[in-house]
Amino acid sequence: MPLPKQGQEELVGFVLVVVIVAVAGLIIMGLFLRIESGKQKMKSADIAQFLDSSLLVTSRCHLSSPLFPASMGELAVACSLDKGERCLEGTNVCSVLNISMQEIIKSSWAVGASSVIKGYEFQIVMMSNRTTSPTSTPFILIQEGMCNKDYRLGEHLQPGTRRGTSLVTTLKLCTDA
Repeated sequence: MPLPKQGQEELVGFVLVVVIVAVAGLIIMGLFLRIESGKQKMKSADIAQFLDSSLLVTSRCHLSSPLFPASMGELAVACSLDKGERCLEGTNVCSVLNISMQEIIKSSWAVGASSVIKGYEFQIVMMSNRTTSPTSTPFILIQEGMCNKDYRLGEHLQPGTRRGTSLVTTLKLCTDA
């Protein structure tokens, strides 16, 4: 006399329901873990792309022709060569670069005590291609707010006009709590 299989079928159905619920629970848990806690995450690549773009922005300074304003990158090279160089308008190249970069950074990143970004540090250093450490102090240094230990850093490397040198532009965005 064969045994009834109704109990086995119910057990298989129950196990199947438990497996489906477990898989659905894992998927939902994975989605919740991926959702960030409301804080904006900044990637270093985003900051590097910002630097790449900002050095292409044209300025109010004309270096060689009154028809073509210089880009921020051109101003950086000119400032690195001669800190006393002047625009055709008579203003100092380094001061135009400094003021313009402050405006670009402030218009692009919300910096302040109530923001995710608590401070920033922007600098341009001339570096020798033969060594790995900068050979001089930054010739442009802009700081605002607080920068301690929690930050994201982006860099832009631009060939200098002197043989064997490069300009290293860095932006450190600080997210200290």
